[in-house]
Amino acid sequence: MKEKSETKDLAMTPKEQEMDLRRWCVEVSVKICDKESIIEVAEKLYKWITQ
Repeated sequence: MKEKSETKDLAMTPKEQEMDLRRWCVEVSVKICDKESIIEVAEKLYKWITQ
């Protein structure tokens, strides 16, 4: 099972990886922030990961 998910990750296009990363950043932000700062924190997290 685990091998399948690794293969799927490798098969993702850069755009899919970017969207996946952005989605993950938003999910993390939702868990750690109040509603007003979710997007702000998600953007900072995304920039920090991708620099």
